[in-house]
Amino acid sequence: MLLQLSEGQDAGLANEAFTRLRAALTQARLHMPDGVESVREELATAQQIVILLGEAGHLDRRMAQLKDGLGLADAGEPMHVLRKPERAAEVKHISSMFDLLNQQFEKEKPSLDPTRQAGLSSLMQRLQGVVGSTTSEGLSLEAMMANRGKIDALKRELSPQARNPSLKGPGAAQGSRGGRLLAALQELKMFVGAAGMAPNSSAEMREAAMELFARLGRLTTWVSQAGDDTATLDKLERDQARALAHEVRLYAARRHPLLAQPVWPRGEATIDPNRIFFAGGLRMRKELAGALMFSGLELAVDAPAGADFATHRWQELQSSNVAVFDLSEAQAQVYYELGIALTIGTQILLIAADETEIPFDIAQNVSRYSPGDTLRPWLANEVHTAIYGLQVRGGKESSLAATLDYAQRVATGEPDNPLLAVALKVMRAAGDDPIKFRNALTTFNAYLGTGQHELLQTRWPGLYPDPRARRTFAVMPFRREREAAYAVIEASARQAGVEPVRGDQADGQEIIESIWHEICRATHVTVDISGFNPNVCLELGMADALGRPTLLIGEQGTERLVKAALPAVAKRRCQPYEADPRHAPQFAAALKKFFAAP
Repeated sequence: MLLQLSEGQDAGLANEAFTRLRAALTQARLHMPDGVESVREELATAQQIVILLGEAGHLDRRMAQLKDGLGLADAGEPMHVLRKPERAAEVKHISSMFDLLNQQFEKEKPSLDPTRQAGLSSLMQRLQGVVGSTTSEGLSLEAMMANRGKIDALKRELSPQARNPSLKGPGAAQGSRGGRLLAALQELKMFVGAAGMAPNSSAEMREAAMELFARLGRLTTWVSQAGDDTATLDKLERDQARALAHEVRLYAARRHPLLAQPVWPRGEATIDPNRIFFAGGLRMRKELAGALMFSGLELAVDAPAGADFATHRWQELQSSNVAVFDLSEAQAQVYYELGIALTIGTQILLIAADETEIPFDIAQNVSRYSPGDTLRPWLANEVHTAIYGLQVRGGKESSLAATLDYAQRVATGEPDNPLLAVALKVMRAAGDDPIKFRNALTTFNAYLGTGQHELLQTRWPGLYPDPRARRTFAVMPFRREREAAYAVIEASARQAGVEPVRGDQADGQEIIESIWHEICRATHVTVDISGFNPNVCLELGMADALGRPTLLIGEQGTERLVKAALPAVAKRRCQPYEADPRHAPQFAAALKKFFAAP
């Protein structure tokens, strides 16, 4: 009824309908299982309406902002000149962007062949003319729009030249190793160039992007000069290219800083650009080792005798440039480590044999192979693509505000440390500048001393638990036989004043990101590892990498299988429950103790 009343226009009514349907779904699971499917359909409809209304509201606001920015009066009558403060800011932004671009072009000119150099010089002169016109006083709206069209045309002209430059040297044949490396570096160069010219970029962001752009420019020249000289290409990749690609990925995820306290001991992890982490079966590990043999890449080593398995795997994953996961055998440990990699922002390569069923939580591209294929050349190519790929390209979503809020809460707990207040002041002053913010956050974390966190650059923007609104996220397979266990968890959590949520109740269209956000926000996480479901193991990896308090549970007998199936958590207690967990006092007591903790 509320959905009908909303008529696709009232976001408040649609949100209320969505909230009530979620509550109805919880009740249906407990008391009317046959009605669960119809409630789910209604919930999906309500969710779509809420999303669409939110988008519509956003567009309305954006149109109003654009209208105001262009100086359009309510009656639609154009004001021919922008307001002076806005105009001054715009002029300064356009001029600084052109100056940076021109400086970079002057640096690049010596590396270009004469024909390309002349063409780009002509283009830069025309661009300078447009910029000079755009930044002049008293420019009319019509003239501004005309200049916008000229700039767009120049960008279209420049794009193919920037993507496929004529560089000095013999060059490399298309499809050869040198050719593929050159193409990959050019894509990274295009990305940072565009990022550095993005509207509203701070001076520090533009400077960082242009510095990467310059280094990529020099490297592409050297690669072109190397041609197909294998020894030189080996050296360039090993000493520079792989590390530079990693720096570009960090720049792409610059708005995703997150303070975390993983369950493993903290160490000083440094990325080795030539190290590859692997999780999967022994046969594929041998094939991968063979594929990397002559590439200057090394495979992360297995845990030595006497080392703690979980800590060693964590440290190896932290220090690797790319992590390869073979999903073919649905191994619990593989999915657990994939959850860690997704959390800490590691570049990943997912592979699987044809016909392998991939769990819904993955939501990443998976490269397929046939068991009879010659795997080593294929693996070498896939690893190369992953090393120079960009799986995160940034965006407007950010962790900056959430991380600042969390840092302020941490500082409140250490009133005798005045250095934290100094670092916080710099973080606040950084505002929306991720470069300044990251520098201040690094200093803040160092001032925490023994309470230092891991400073992550996560795959998605992160959140933090709100201690004033405790909530538990129940990680478990969505099956009828687990409903009784969840009912006990839900009742125990509510009795302790903790709001329970589980995966199929998480908001959002993207399942994996919705689950990520719920784990981020959780003060408690219960994880039912019965059957070692891949999705469950992946989400446990996320929770452990973030350092969220977790309680491992499982049907009777699961605790005896953990060491073989999931060795990384073998030293932790798994609380078993009986066939009917509603009559299991030890299970109830474990839940009560868990939820009583802050």
